[in-house]
Amino acid sequence: IVAVIDLGTFHLKCAIFLLNENSVPQLIGFSKKKTQGIHNSIITNIKHAINSIRACLAEAEKKSNISLSKIHVLIDPIEIIATRLSKYKKISGSKIEKDDISFLLKEAKKQIELNDSRLSNIHIFNYKYVVDNKLFKNLPFDIYADRFSQENTFLSVPKNILKNISEVFHSCDIEIDKFISCSYALGVSCFNQDQIDYGCGIVDIGYEKTSLALFKNSSLIHTSSFPIGSNHITKDISR
Repeated sequence: IVAVIDLGTFHLKCAIFLLNENSVPQLIGFSKKKTQGIHNSIITNIKHAINSIRACLAEAEKKSNISLSKIHVLIDPIEIIATRLSKYKKISGSKIEKDDISFLLKEAKKQIELNDSRLSNIHIFNYKYVVDNKLFKNLPFDIYADRFSQENTFLSVPKNILKNISEVFHSCDIEIDKFISCSYALGVSCFNQDQIDYGCGIVDIGYEKTSLALFKNSSLIHTSSFPIGSNHITKDISR
């Protein structure tokens, strides 16, 4: 069982899926409620947010006849930050092992966290691998090399935003399993594997916000959001 909730500015949407092996996920519960106390994935009123999320979860649980304990939360705050960082390691003629990949990832993650301790990573993507100045598409395990570098994309959100969301769900007796970027999820849903490999982008124009996500080499390489949406365009045209 996998449950997902989208913290929209105007509507909360919760979906519960049954995952069977080698089959398409089956939707067994869904609910849509008006959002209160949440704006652009940011909690603005704890009490109102708890009430609206609790009502949304309760309806989905009732339809699916399941009591949830964990949930994935879709968020897309304007404050989300995408950072691309490359790290390298001298292999000196040895084989590239899994530990080498993990070492570079840990070093990159540590550097991102030291750069701004107020941020928390919600996604980490491997973008590209370079072995002795040659670009590899996939993980270059068991390849002899002198020098190996790896580029990662980090999606970070201010910790206080995540803390407030976690507090609301804790009050609803639900544990957050994972935070997921809406732009990332939308891109994966809309594009096929070839498009994500060769490069594509998606622009999501919302009511008060527009989000952008770029994909290449089976990875999200950049995302950003800014506070201009269809409502602003409509008002400008009306004037």
